[in-house]
Order: sequence, then structure tokens, then C-alpha cells
Amino acid sequence: MFQDTSAGTSITGTVTATIEAGNVALVVVALDNLGSSDGDNSEVTSVVDSSGVNVYTKLAEWTNANGSAGAGATVSLWYSILTNQLTSTVGTVTANFSGSPTASAMIVHEFTIGAGNVIQVAGSTSLSNDAADPGSMTLSSLPVVEYLFVRGIASESNNTATITTSGSYTSLGRTVANTGTSSTSIGARGEFRILTSSSSTSDPTLFSADHANVFVALIEAAPATPIPVFMATYRRRRVA
Repeated sequence: MFQDTSAGTSITGTVTATIEAGNVALVVVALDNLGSSDGDNSEVTSVVDSSGVNVYTKLAEWTNANGSAGAGATVSLWYSILTNQLTSTVGTVTANFSGSPTASAMIVHEFTIGAGNVIQVAGSTSLSNDAADPGSMTLSSLPVVEYLFVRGIASESNNTATITTSGSYTSLGRTVANTGTSSTSIGARGEFRILTSSSSTSDPTLFSADHANVFVALIEAAPATPIPVFMATYRRRRVA
């Protein structure tokens, strides 16, 4: 869990526990918003780490602008299935920004996954709440399989309170970049649940502030079986 109270185009932190190769590094990034409109404005442009090999993919991002740059918060959720491990107290993770937010915060959490499997996004939703609790979010009408439901929350506040998680959810933790002023501080929080169902609702309890929220349903799946080279060649020749 990392925080940065100085303006800059990135945030970097050193992992405090080893994340082994083959496991998932889930990254929640929160920043004082750069854009003036709600939506996915790609304010987090990339996530990288010190391995130089691991590839991070964005799952979801949302800006609650509250009318202008710096008046709200942005949350961005990323993951990587590590090729090279990140060693405790040595490995670093960096989130890069499209500008220089006043403050930023980041959580890195490890999950296990079956060897060779991949992650697919089955559902995603976002929510802005101004001067209020983060609010309730639901993903529904999904096929009945096992999901990892993950919610990321960015809060424009220097309040260091931890969330009271939704029923059967587990906290991803919290980290707060406290500039000394609530309107320029930012906190990152989140929660997750593994559940076999067609739906789930995330409704944690926190304080009133400007919050940006994303909620995703992730599936662990076997990789698609590639077409053998000779078959792909044969099919291309037939089409030609």
C-alpha cells in the first residue's frame, strides 16, 4: 500500500510481500482527478513493475470529476499474471498518469490462479457519489459460474477510516495520501468476494466524501486452444 502527497506523473511503491510468478497482482490506483468530466478518461496510462517483463492490463477506470479537475477522484483497476516474481522489499510497482495529480495512492493485492489459466471480465460497472457514502453497486444477469467480484474505491478525503465491508466480502485494505487538506488528499480502498452466482452486490460503509467506484466480475478460465499451425495455413489457403 503506497501513497504520494506530492504532484507527479507516477506513483511507485515497493511490495512488502513476495508475489510469486504465476500469481495475480491486482492493483487499485486512486488519484485526485485530472479530467473535468465523469467517465473513463484514461488518467492512469499504464502500470509496470521492476521486472521489466510482467504485463499489466486495465480492468476498469472511472473518474468522478465533480465538475472540474481536482474536485473529485479517479479510480483505476489493473492486473497482471506474473511471469517473473516480485520479491518482498525489492520489487516495485509503478502506475503512470496522463498528468500530475496533487495526490495518489495505490494498493497491490495478490491472488492465486490455476497454472496457465487466464482472466476474463464478465461484467463491469461504475459509480460516482458526491459528498456521500460510496453507495451500492450490483452486477447481475451473469452466467452461474465462480467469479472474483472486486470493487475499487477512490475517495477525495484525508479520512483514514477503514471500510466496513459488504456481507461476505473481504477488504483489500486502505491507504491514504494525506496532504493535510481533505480536498487535495486521496485514499484507495476496496473489497472482494469469490462467489458462484449470477449476481453480487457491493455496499460497503464508509464516510461521506467524493468517491469514484468500479466493480468488476472476473472469471478464471482455461486459455483458448490455438488452431494448429498446419490447420491455420490450410484454412488461409482455402480462403485465398
